[in-house]
Amino acid sequence: MRFLVESLLRPYMDIDSKQKVIKKRSELILQVQTIDLNPKKPSYSYYTNEYHLTMAQLDGFMYSFSKLKGQHILCDPNVQGHYWHSKDEMEFSFHLYCTEEGSHLLFYQFGEDIMADGIIQKSINTFPESQRYLKFSKNLSQEEKEHSVEVWVEMMIRRSILKAGEEKSKHKEYEN
Repeated sequence: MRFLVESLLRPYMDIDSKQKVIKKRSELILQVQTIDLNPKKPSYSYYTNEYHLTMAQLDGFMYSFSKLKGQHILCDPNVQGHYWHSKDEMEFSFHLYCTEEGSHLLFYQFGEDIMADGIIQKSINTFPESQRYLKFSKNLSQEEKEHSVEVWVEMMIRRSILKAGEEKSKHKEYEN
């Protein structure tokens, strides 16, 4: 991703402007934010620079972007937030985004609670990529959203406990 930003977008970066005014010959302003759900190297990158592009330049970037491995989701940059869920004296922290289609996405945010991070890191890679984050309709009630988060966190905790048990039994096998 960093290579794409450097090679395709850097020439169109707006260095001076503090206002969101589209430069001459440009049709849009693009900002890029990435979240890597790989639990072995969790990362969150936000390129705060603004890139002034034409539609053709955006299409070229999006084409190259689509060739990258993984799942790519476009979100509304004006709708984002934060969500916290407490469970057993742990605080699970999430980034909240809204897709262009109107669904809400919650991505776990590493670095807020060491115990919660340990649980997520042990379990998240055992799930398919599509279950490594939460997706739900923005039309759900607050209670339904909270229930979805509760179920997801419980699923991660159970999987983490199972994985810890498997690792313990493998360790015992090696000792014998």
